[in-house]
Amino acid sequence: MSYRNPKQIVDTQSGQYVRELQESLADTSSKYFTSAKKEYEKRAKLNAKIVADSQKRVNKASNEINQVASDNKAINFDQMYDNLDTYNKYMQINPAKRTREMNLFISNMDNSGTNLKNNLANTVAAGEPFMEAREKGLGVPGGIYSAAKGLKKYEVMYGYNQAPGSKKMDYNPLTNEFRVNVIGANGEKLGSSLNQDIEHLDMPQIIPDETENMKALNESVKTRMDLKNPNSPAYADQKYQTPTKVNDTNYLSKLPSKSVYLEYAEGLAKSEIDSMTAGEAIALYNDIIGDGEIIEYQKTWVKGSEESINAKKKITTAYAEYVANKFGQDVLMVAGPRIKQTDKPQGGADDKRPPTAAQIATQDLIKTTTESIKALNPTKLKSTEQIADAVDRLGFEPRIGKDGSVAIFKGNTQKTRIPAGSNITKIKEALAVASGLTLSQASQAVKDSKTEVEKFAEEWDKKNPGPISDAFRIQEIMRAYEESKNK
Repeated sequence: MSYRNPKQIVDTQSGQYVRELQESLADTSSKYFTSAKKEYEKRAKLNAKIVADSQKRVNKASNEINQVASDNKAINFDQMYDNLDTYNKYMQINPAKRTREMNLFISNMDNSGTNLKNNLANTVAAGEPFMEAREKGLGVPGGIYSAAKGLKKYEVMYGYNQAPGSKKMDYNPLTNEFRVNVIGANGEKLGSSLNQDIEHLDMPQIIPDETENMKALNESVKTRMDLKNPNSPAYADQKYQTPTKVNDTNYLSKLPSKSVYLEYAEGLAKSEIDSMTAGEAIALYNDIIGDGEIIEYQKTWVKGSEESINAKKKITTAYAEYVANKFGQDVLMVAGPRIKQTDKPQGGADDKRPPTAAQIATQDLIKTTTESIKALNPTKLKSTEQIADAVDRLGFEPRIGKDGSVAIFKGNTQKTRIPAGSNITKIKEALAVASGLTLSQASQAVKDSKTEVEKFAEEWDKKNPGPISDAFRIQEIMRAYEESKNK
């Protein structure tokens, strides 16, 4: 009988480890799946929030753009709606995965509706003064500068006189720049209009209307001239030569000095010019108060620039001269201190008798008339309105007939008439006759008043009859004149 040990050894501890391991794995798996489920739920909620936020922001921008489009039916907004599609697409992307460009696009599109509204409000603000100035005309006070570029673009842009063409909004969300592209009636590109802020509105140069300021300046000069004082500097270097009659007695009177007038006027004119932008001052000079020489246009003055400094001086001098000629007659034609005609004339020789009152009157009238018509700008005697303005500047009353002629009145008396289509010489002769000269005296006065440049301009006009704006005509004449002098 073999020996068998009936005692068995059971490793209970190892079994416990196995059971614990199984329990641990089961617990870990359960926790993992529970955690994963929570993460999926968290992400689903986040995605839902992203989608909801995206839709809310897209709807807001879309509603704002729709409102602006509704208020501006004349502008095509298709490109804005293309941007909305891209905006919606970027908004669906997890913020953590968006590129810098996407975020910039989204950020600018968030406020695009408000910015677009402000931009078009600026455009409307620019359109109102443009329409008013365009109605007044080109090259006139308060009107559009005659040499302004891109006039057709502005007429379509702001709807002047129902100009044919179209407008299309162009917005770049990466640069946040709004432009309105302007297209002509035949599909040609006329340019674009950028009105980002109220300080830099896109519009052509408007000529300031200085009429009221000039009248006020003339009154200020009149006060400073102190005309009631016989010892005023206004009479210091003047001669007794203007005939006046008081109680059947003939006198010779002094007239105020124009040079003294201009000295005062220039000081006041400087303040007026300093208050203008370069564009305003240059447009005023080239189209209204200048002597025919063109100053190159620039929108702003360049501080310290010799060119800007010289231009301002020239414009200031022209401003004062223009005021003197147009508004200063009530100052410069006031008879001041006088002596009897039989008295010795100031500075005259003892053995010479003074000229008679009639002789002095005639000489003085010829001289005054010659100077007056010499001061007229021959380049601005083309249109009926420009001729009427010249008549007004000489102290007469212009009345334009239906046939384009200009009648010259003084009070209720018609002095003469300028027929429609008259040349510059005939216009000036009519003005001289209206001043009191005979036709032969008027012809001589006109001949004496012509400058070398004016004579050159007359010859140039004969050789170049084609239509051209006054501003560019003058430019071409001056260029040709300089070339002729340099040969």
